Amino acid sequence: MTTREKLQQVMRDVFDDDALTVFDAMSAEDVDDWDSFSHIHLCAAIEKAFGIQLTTNQALKAKTVADFLQILEQK
Repeated sequence: MTTREKLQQVMRDVFDDDALTVFDAMSAEDVDDWDSFSHIHLCAAIEKAFGIQLTTNQALKAKTVADFLQILEQK
């Protein structure tokens, strides 16, 4: 499973949408349930799924799928 596929699965779980298909520019504007609370939940789920720790700065600056992918590639 690629990083993108794994991230997509995490996002499907967090947003409870099995049909969700991620794309690089996807942001909160594209996902109805992506608000500040679910963003925190998403960051925590990404940390758990990938075995990483996001810094506060990374969590705040990550606005799109591409942002998360870039962070994951650096870890």
